[in-house]
Amino acid sequence: MKIGRLDSKPIFGLKRIMRIRIKVFGTLQERYPGYDRTEGFTLDLPENMTAGGLLDHLGILGREGCIVIAEGRVLKNGEELKNYSEIRIMQPIDGG
Repeated sequence: MKIGRLDSKPIFGLKRIMRIRIKVFGTLQERYPGYDRTEGFTLDLPENMTAGGLLDHLGILGREGCIVIAEGRVLKNGEELKNYSEIRIMQPIDGG
């Protein structure tokens, strides 16, 4: 997957985007070659992107039971992300 800028709705000739830092945990790290566990990666997204939309954009199919955390809170799928947030995406732990 190429990580980079997405097209968003133009306003007065400019595209409105937001920038977020993403850190993924568990086996999700294996999906992104060169992933830096300390820094994560930065992504430019359309303004008003939701937590569920981010998972879809990242190709996390069926959301795989993952949770999206921002500012110490678990976000619901329909909650919008905030510009310059640090987002953590975690998988459920399973086993016994």
